Amino acid sequence: MKPISFGSTYIVKNIHPEKFSKFKSLAHFEEDVNPDKTRFFIESKLEDKQRLLFSTKGTLIAPDFRDSSIESYCALQGISYTKLNTKNLMNVEAIKQRIAEPKNGMNMVEINAEKFEELVRKQDSNFQHCELDYKHYFKNTLETMLKKGEDIPVSTLYIAPNGSSDEDFINYVDFFGADLLNPNQIFICFAQNTNVPDHCMYFALKELGMKKIPVYVNEQTKVLCEKLGLLSLS
Repeated sequence: MKPISFGSTYIVKNIHPEKFSKFKSLAHFEEDVNPDKTRFFIESKLEDKQRLLFSTKGTLIAPDFRDSSIESYCALQGISYTKLNTKNLMNVEAIKQRIAEPKNGMNMVEINAEKFEELVRKQDSNFQHCELDYKHYFKNTLETMLKKGEDIPVSTLYIAPNGSSDEDFINYVDFFGADLLNPNQIFICFAQNTNVPDHCMYFALKELGMKKIPVYVNEQTKVLCEKLGLLSLS
């Protein structure tokens, strides 16, 4: 997989419509100049439900070598912006601080990637399918999510025994050990739970160098992860 590239993130709020329009023109120009490395988004947020007041902001993600041109233009046009360094945003510790809280009774845990992928090679899973999805379809989307500096959802992981109850499977592990599972004795699944391809976030975080990768799990999967020795405790 190609390593994730860094750059700069510029955020401009629509406080002055004329200046915001000029920033949009700049952003579209930057997209034309470097279409593979530049992304621009306009997002609106409802601030007051009763009065239907919205706030709007534009986010431009561009390669470092365009910084001087972008900043010169903004200075000339009197455009105020917030600049984020994406290399800092994508630092492992910074990423951990931005992981969205789990919902619907889920837990957030960190799994040992090396142990997890050793297990995946011998078991029934959609791991390879999700990895190919990431490489061929969603890499740029998730890279952009990480660079925007906002909270991010991580992958949701499910593990369930194939053809036995949880209790019988746990008894098997207690007796034989987690290293002596039969092939395809469990099913491992990354599920997409939001309107973004969060089922592939595991691979984006791994590409950043994470060896202990955060995932959401339900209580059943958390127990099985503990039994299988997948959880990172430090």
